[in-house]
Amino acid sequence: MFPTVKQRVIIATGILIGAGLFAMGKELLMATDAGSGISLISSRVGPTIATGLIAGIGLPVLAMGIFSSSSGHPLSGIFLISTSLFILAGSIEGWLFRSSSAAGSELPQRYVALIVETTLWQIGVLATIFAIHISRKKLRALLPIAATSSHLGDDTNFKLPRGLSLASGLACAMISALLGLILLKDNNAVQIMAGLFIAFSLGSLVTQLILPTNTNPVPLLLSPALVAITTYAYVQFKFQSADEFYAAMWTSRLPGLALALPIHYVSAGVAGVALGIGWAQGLITNQTRPQNAKASSNTG
Repeated sequence: MFPTVKQRVIIATGILIGAGLFAMGKELLMATDAGSGISLISSRVGPTIATGLIAGIGLPVLAMGIFSSSSGHPLSGIFLISTSLFILAGSIEGWLFRSSSAAGSELPQRYVALIVETTLWQIGVLATIFAIHISRKKLRALLPIAATSSHLGDDTNFKLPRGLSLASGLACAMISALLGLILLKDNNAVQIMAGLFIAFSLGSLVTQLILPTNTNPVPLLLSPALVAITTYAYVQFKFQSADEFYAAMWTSRLPGLALALPIHYVSAGVAGVALGIGWAQGLITNQTRPQNAKASSNTG
């Protein structure tokens, strides 16, 4: 994922600039009570404007992601963009308070809105993948900085998932969810972000090592959304009232994955997947390179 100093500088610079841009819009994305837990659905400017704001701010960040992917690993742009979103992630505590005090439905039913929001974020993820896919080869041919030698991950193929790639996405979701259940214990934002990042990094790493012939990362990049939607649906159907929900949370019967908002999954989750895939590709390359060299010497 980070094979050269040049690539590391490009990614680090892009993350800092991207985080700064998203931080500029953070106040508008917050709820009217300025509480923690940014959600597009409960934003003070409304979901439509909030979505447009993210898209508008995201355009220059997307441009930096495309450049990063064009000058290095194909998934480095995904990593750059998702890591830039870390600045927006906070504790779900504020969202839970607003949902508990809102009239019209009990807290567990409010998780339906998180399912909708997760879907909206995934449209952005897919749009980002598509933009990187169509731009990378053209930019590598045009820009001297991007045209130097082959980069690790060149066999990555963004395409419609099927067969083996679908199985890899499901495996990544299952492994990451199990790890997440172990790592996520409360609504502390740092624990949630770190837990999701570690869970999906290891989940995608293990999946890619088990299925090294899968070169399509799309299902793996969507696995955080699959875990999120499954968890939110479980909460909605499992708990019938806010009292029952909070009783489960205080007695550790509530899955820690339910204490992560969509912004957590699309930032820490997707960044973890991108890193895990790149990590696995590096391990596979380092393992096969000596074997190829030995085979060449034997034939020579």
